Order: sequence, then structure tokens, then C-alpha cells
Amino acid sequence: MLQHVPCVVVLIFSYNESDYEGGANKVSLRQGQLNFKDFGACEERCKQFVRVVTNKDIRDPNWKPLS
Repeated sequence: MLQHVPCVVVLIFSYNESDYEGGANKVSLRQGQLNFKDFGACEERCKQFVRVVTNKDIRDPNWKPLS
């Protein structure tokens, strides 16, 4: 059984469709990245459920923003 576990920093589920809006997410991964940059969560309504990025969070060196 596939479990959907969100990123605890951004609170978004994503697999292969970066522009898909719907399902577990109300916004696409692309929009979620932009929103995180603007206000720290994938959506305003999710801000209460995310945590602040700490120095223990290490970004994958191969990560690139979608937008």
C-alpha cells in the first residue's frame, strides 16, 4: 500500500506531475514552491501545520526550483 507522507517543511505531496493541481494537494508542486518562497508553506491554510527550516535541514545539492 502506497502511503502519502508530506514534506513536513512545505506540507506538499508530490510524485511526478509538478503542474498537477488536486488530489492530496490543492496546488501544484510548482505553485507550492513559489508559495513556500513567499510565505513558508505550500498554501496559506497550511502554515499552522509546517515547521520552520533549521540548520539540520540539508537541501539536496541536485535540487532545482521548477519555476
